[in-house]
Amino acid sequence: MITFVNPADEAGWSEADRKSILAAVGSTEFENAAYSDGTLKSYDPATGQNEDGKLPGYTERVYVFADGAGADFVSENILCDQEAHFVSAVSEITDGFDAEQVKEAWNSLVGNVRRCYDIVIDIPDYETDFEVVNNVFTASTGSELEYYLYIPNVVAAQEDKTAPIVVGMHGNDNSALTMASICEWPTLAKDNGFIYMGLNHCESMTDDEIMEAIESVVAEYPVIDTSRAYMTGFSNGSIHTWNIISNEKYKDFFAAAAPMNACVTRAEYREPGAEEIDLASGSVMPVIYFGATSSHILEMPNQPWSMMDLGDVTVVLSYIFERNGAVEYTNDPEAGFWGIKGDSEEELTSKYYQDENNKLVKDIVSSYASEDGNVYTKLVAVTSIHEYEDLNAETAWNFMSKFSRGEDGSIIAAE
Repeated sequence: MITFVNPADEAGWSEADRKSILAAVGSTEFENAAYSDGTLKSYDPATGQNEDGKLPGYTERVYVFADGAGADFVSENILCDQEAHFVSAVSEITDGFDAEQVKEAWNSLVGNVRRCYDIVIDIPDYETDFEVVNNVFTASTGSELEYYLYIPNVVAAQEDKTAPIVVGMHGNDNSALTMASICEWPTLAKDNGFIYMGLNHCESMTDDEIMEAIESVVAEYPVIDTSRAYMTGFSNGSIHTWNIISNEKYKDFFAAAAPMNACVTRAEYREPGAEEIDLASGSVMPVIYFGATSSHILEMPNQPWSMMDLGDVTVVLSYIFERNGAVEYTNDPEAGFWGIKGDSEEELTSKYYQDENNKLVKDIVSSYASEDGNVYTKLVAVTSIHEYEDLNAETAWNFMSKFSRGEDGSIIAAE
């Protein structure tokens, strides 16, 4: 969201003005924004109703331009306000906004960064470093599914079957672009030589429709190494991830998966109208699952607090422990968030939050060894709310990239 600040009242600014601009930012709703006949609406997924009153944008990318007395207001009330979390550009001219200066400020600084907590983070140069493909795939059912491909230049120059692919699915009423940016999947793709495919608005799509889109991309790009295909998803995208990797038809398609912030399956995603589904077995499926300790959604068995229960998370946890040949899962409320103590634990902190005075986001990783001695199952307690975190994507890639599938569907774990 871009906010222009300039006084309408010659008498100057008041405390009400300061409250107004912060209220405007508070009304920023990228996740629940929808357009109808060119008018921005607020979409309520619970009721399906659209209402006026929301502003399009994401709180990590709220930009402020100010002129004259507006610049003084920004300097006093925003640049010094650590709770506002703005990225700002202040014009030196005093007789109104100048289009060229605004454009220059956007291109040279403002549009190239985002703010996460108290850290200003560079946005990748997609035009220079990537081939970015945006297409709409039409499934055999007639449903359309939009996707974004981020193909690093170094990958585009490679030979056949050399690049892994990570498929990501966002949460309800969010977007593939938001997930890619905040989780930094394109940056990870460039640094590690893989293709990232972000699916857009697949909330109500079935397993088959999603997989048709993925298989069409794999067929179109011979550089993709199908033995190193990985899937991840946040919230509703996590549910889709669990659904697909437990589907008998696709159980051996992905070499590893990283569902985040939802730990249930949905029968209607397998088959519209279905009330129950079978969960595939018979082959290892490396999984690293992330649950937030302060989420409003129940994401882990012994979460301290939640408002919404999507289903019994122990069902899916029991399933993946059994499928991967780990110890039998049982929920002991005295054994922490997951109800089962890991064979080992590791604490990871995001590269952006090294200062102990900042708001720290940590991944507490519990590993569970399987019968063959390999670790195919990890559970991660994230000290955060129900939100995208860059650290989760990095942790997920470091785990998933250790695995590939042989021609017979068996899992090969890197030494």
